[in-house]
Amino acid sequence: MNKCFVNALPVFSKEHLKIVNVSLLFKIDFLKEENISFFIAGESEFQIFLNGKLIGYGPARGAHGYHRVDKYDLHNLEDNNRLVILIASYRAHTFDRVNQSPFIQFELRNDNHVIASSNLD
Repeated sequence: MNKCFVNALPVFSKEHLKIVNVSLLFKIDFLKEENISFFIAGESEFQIFLNGKLIGYGPARGAHGYHRVDKYDLHNLEDNNRLVILIASYRAHTFDRVNQSPFIQFELRNDNHVIASSNLD
């Protein structure tokens, strides 16, 4: 059981799983709350923007077959906020990448209350 995520599941566009050089975008609109954190892991390259400002990128590197989870504590929130996750999947063997199935898994939480997640529901 993965204790880093409460509801999030690894997801990716089914019709783009085998295609090289694919970019996807997820957006989450949410209201200001205290103690909001964003958790993310993936095989795909990603950039995270909060209200138009880059706050992080990844994925964090790990051993082959393992994926690390990054946590971002969100501060200086506005009343209405937008979190954008831009994903790039290359599906090619390169100097720094292995050709593996792409996925992204993320969750926006206030303590243990899930605001949004990568889930099929």
